[in-house]
Amino acid sequence: MGDSSGNSNRVKLRDGAGRRAWGVYFLFYDRSGYGESDSNTKRSLESEVDDIAELADQLKIGPKFYIIGSYPTWGCLKHIPHRQFN
Repeated sequence: MGDSSGNSNRVKLRDGAGRRAWGVYFLFYDRSGYGESDSNTKRSLESEVDDIAELADQLKIGPKFYIIGSYPTWGCLKHIPHRQFN
């Protein structure tokens, strides 16, 4: 685990500066089979989106959030467009 600012142990940001200045949280996660996560041979675009939505719900991020990254962004736009900010 990272420090108290919520940083991954592989990604270092300046001690929560964005959170304090703008109320923005950066969340980094390992997709199934990447980084330190377990592999999932049945992984699909839709299952990845389900994982993102479940993570957002478990962390109580709220009903809408921004997402960055080509593969996860495309999946979220396709499968949960109602959860994305315009």
